[in-house]
Amino acid sequence: MHATDNAPLPTTRTRALGRAIRRHRAEVSQVELAEALGVSQASVSSWELGGVEFTIEQVMRVERVLHLRAGTLLIEAAYVDQRLLGVDATALVALGRLERAIDAMVGAVESQRSER
Repeated sequence: MHATDNAPLPTTRTRALGRAIRRHRAEVSQVELAEALGVSQASVSSWELGGVEFTIEQVMRVERVLHLRAGTLLIEAAYVDQRLLGVDATALVALGRLERAIDAMVGAVESQRSER
């Protein structure tokens, strides 16, 4: 695993990631998500409020527990960032490229993990 795999994501995405987690866990309580991830309910609450920076590894764990496709939360956060910043809609086309890049990154992390 590279050192950057656990580096926090930019703070500008923490609120967007928190909102995406809250949306996708609609059928799961904060307590249930916390138990599945081995963290406290207060941690999940803090994530949802955007009070904590996420690592790629944390995002991937949340996606697995919520049965989301790898990269879903990051893509949604990037979309929200673009929209909130008033970026021209044509810039959102780049999100397709971002999705492919995230898939490649997730694949590399999972490959490294399986080699251990």
